[in-house]
Amino acid sequence: MKKAMISLTLISLVLFVITLAFVLILPKNSLLLTFSVTFGTTFYHFFMRLAVGYLVKMAGDCYRPGAA
Repeated sequence: MKKAMISLTLISLVLFVITLAFVLILPKNSLLLTFSVTFGTTFYHFFMRLAVGYLVKMAGDCYRPGAA
């Protein structure tokens, strides 16, 4: 599952960068802007999910639910 999340994060990052580059070159194309925002939001959510999970894992038992 973790490899799938990392793969989806990298794919959405690559698609975001590509569409953002085209948006900057062709500013009148609203479809590319829509794709850029979509891929950027997808990348952000996957990245934050992985980053927060990693930080909680590194923090130890004090942040896990049910720990006293």
